[in-house]
Amino acid sequence: MAFAVAATFLLSSCQTDTETLTTHGPSSSSLSEPAVAAISGDIVSRLAEQVAPGSAPLRLDEDQSPHGVAWQSALRSAGYVINAEPAAPAGKRALDVTYGIDEFEGRILARLVVGSVEITRGYNASIDGAMPVTPLSVITRN
Repeated sequence: MAFAVAATFLLSSCQTDTETLTTHGPSSSSLSEPAVAAISGDIVSRLAEQVAPGSAPLRLDEDQSPHGVAWQSALRSAGYVINAEPAAPAGKRALDVTYGIDEFEGRILARLVVGSVEITRGYNASIDGAMPVTPLSVITRN
């Protein structure tokens, strides 16, 4: 009985719905710009292992907040082409991008979703930056 309860808890806590992911989290405004830059840079650097820069343009909403600028800067620095328009250039299908940074159990949880790839990692943030404190989670959906 105890095993069934534990298994149900673990399975239900792992379910996510990427449709509800927003580009802003409650803790994102309280994070320093160096912390957001470190987090977005780390996550985007790992994205290249799943989605090669230049393989498809990325489509995301314009976001001029420090949070949005950091994510867009990290993506561009890594060589990704960002296309805010629904139509992709040269007949390539654009991949939708969603990102978020939220506080969870005293840590910062960052998530980047590009097309069918979702990358998540936990961090401890400070005024000077952020350090990963959890393994990287990569989920590829069909």
